Amino acid sequence: MMENIKIIQEIRSIEGDKVCLYIPTEIESKLLYDPKQGRKFIESIKHSSFVEALQNAGDNLMVCLEHNSLVNLGKEVSFEEAEGGVNIIAKLQGVTNELRQQINDGQYGVSFAMQVEADNWKQNGSIWKRIIEKLSLSEVSLVNNPAYRSSMAEMRSYEAFLESEQKAIAEAYLYVAKAKVYKL
Repeated sequence: MMENIKIIQEIRSIEGDKVCLYIPTEIESKLLYDPKQGRKFIESIKHSSFVEALQNAGDNLMVCLEHNSLVNLGKEVSFEEAEGGVNIIAKLQGVTNELRQQINDGQYGVSFAMQVEADNWKQNGSIWKRIIEKLSLSEVSLVNNPAYRSSMAEMRSYEAFLESEQKAIAEAYLYVAKAKVYKL
């Protein structure tokens, strides 16, 4: 299963034709909900695992817009380890001045699509912790509506965070209920 994740990533800089995307590692995500398992959880990705996934992706790692693999914005994609995470550097191709300005203005965050190959689950009360130990990456994306809405840059208050989480959980329950109806 391919997963799109947004965890406090940021676009560090854009100079000329190059963009630098920062992805922190070994930090815990916000509280997530898995409707298949019916459990709340937080997750983290081991730094060494993320670096290994980047190495394995090599020249196949794409820089997309909104997880659209038909729109590869990057070439000459490389990465370097940074304090607390990884910088992904890409030479932009086919980017309009408008998109470049939107990137400069901070209108885009960073997300990535991954395939989890090995993980470890531990329960702590009613909350589970998922540690991703091995993964593969197919792309990193510039996104303005990340998969996990509560991690969006414009979320400033705890109340807004809770409201967003409650809506996401309600949508997950509705999805499960619809799935059960269609099975009949």
